Order: sequence, then structure tokens, then C-alpha cells
Amino acid sequence: MGSCYELRISSDSDQKIAIESILGKSDGDPDFSWWRMVIEEDAPLFNEALPHFLNLLEHQIDELTLIGISADLISIWYLYAYEGQCNMEFGPDFTRRLGKLGVSLCISCWEK
Repeated sequence: MGSCYELRISSDSDQKIAIESILGKSDGDPDFSWWRMVIEEDAPLFNEALPHFLNLLEHQIDELTLIGISADLISIWYLYAYEGQCNMEFGPDFTRRLGKLGVSLCISCWEK
């Protein structure tokens, strides 16, 4: 894996079942919180991963709130294996929408 984006939601087992009814089955370990690795770098949607996650959350945030999932339990992850220099840029529209939702952006980089 070179890089990918993940949507993660910290939850207990009951919440995880409810989250799955809203967002779909978790791709993670059955004993842990809900998470989905939706988009890897070779996927056609890779360059639109962040807007994709934001659209999903903006449309489902009220339902998630009703089951006890607050924004501080939700994070979008960018996992990136790199060679040489590592640069990232996040536009104002994305950061504004992310801030409005109150969701964290987490970035994990490591050298290949």
C-alpha cells in the first residue's frame, strides 16, 4: 500500500452496529471501532476521496448524532508512504467544510 484514505469512527459494539446501518459495514476488525478504508491510491476515486468523505458525513451527521456519535469521535485519515520529499495541500473549501463538521483530519506518513 502506497497511500489511502480512511474514515474512522470511535464507537462501542452497539454503536458500531448502528453505524453500519447508516454508513455500511465496517472494514476493520470486528472487535474494534467502525472504520472503512474506502479509497486506495489506485482507485478511480482517490483524487476525490476527501470531498467524498465530507459529502457522506454531511448527509449522515444528524443520524450519527442521534446514536451518540459526536464529531470528536469521527476522523478522516490519510496514510502515506513516500520516497524523497513529502508535501500536502488542503484547499480552503475542504478545510472550511471539515471545520464546520468538527471532524479531525489525521495524517500518518512514513518513508518507504
